[in-house]
Amino acid sequence: MITAFGIVDGKVKSISETKKIHVLIKSGSKVWVDLQNPTREEMHYLENELKLHHLALEDSLTQHQRAKVERYEDFHYVVVHTVTENEALKTTQLNLFIGKNFLISLHMKKIGFIDDVSASITAMPELFRRGPDYVAYMLLDRSADLLFPTMDRLESDLDKVEELVFREKESGRRSFLELLLSSKRKLLHLRKIAWPQMEVLNILSSGELAFVSRQNLVYYRDIYDHLIRINSMIESQRELLSASMEGHRLSISNSLNQVMKKLTAITAIVTVPAMIAGIYGMNFTFIPELKWELGFYVAIVSMLLATALLAMFFKRKDWI
Repeated sequence: MITAFGIVDGKVKSISETKKIHVLIKSGSKVWVDLQNPTREEMHYLENELKLHHLALEDSLTQHQRAKVERYEDFHYVVVHTVTENEALKTTQLNLFIGKNFLISLHMKKIGFIDDVSASITAMPELFRRGPDYVAYMLLDRSADLLFPTMDRLESDLDKVEELVFREKESGRRSFLELLLSSKRKLLHLRKIAWPQMEVLNILSSGELAFVSRQNLVYYRDIYDHLIRINSMIESQRELLSASMEGHRLSISNSLNQVMKKLTAITAIVTVPAMIAGIYGMNFTFIPELKWELGFYVAIVSMLLATALLAMFFKRKDWI
């Protein structure tokens, strides 16, 4: 589906006929063309009428391309990945073709902020007059801004992880591990999005690209700063996850030590009475006190006394 906007008579108007698009571009008018899930005929139109290179068009149809900037004779091809506006952390590829007086955005899935940008330039034509590279900035800026609420949700998950670190119940530990692994996967996914895009914005804000005007470089640097901040937040949260995991291991090790102490204390308490009973249970003929009338009672009292003393000792040591 093609949606196009151009400056006609000083106003931003929607272009309904595709034939008018390349006519306006050739005349020098500023044009923005947005394609969502383009058909084969629309891709042929981009190649044959708008003269986009077939290699760039092939890359735009291949999802999961790495974020990059490629320079062609008549345009720059930019690939970024934007987070969809839900909590599932799904992404979609946004392809931008930035020319002297045109911008073409291509994506396979619906991107919510595309409508916001089109509404903004329609309401304020002076934004579009700043150039197609400024409209590209508006798209990239909203794409970067979507990462902040995602980071906030992750931060909330990490707060829950910290609460669950020292839970001793098995259910608490299971919840901790599930949340920890889920947060780790999301952080890695976000890092794969944010880090390459930071490199893309570094190139776009460098002033070395022919179709990014110098007066708009400051806006691209602003997005670059946002992405630096996001990457810094990601690294901080990764360190926090590692610390939480280490704390969880220490908690498990401490719990295991407590169990071993209790087992050791119980074993020692049981061993002494068993030893006394074992000695007098041997099948030797001559054993002292074997025929003593009070021998049985003395043995029982000795067992109970030894058990009580050992129990008191281990209780004082806080082993039981």
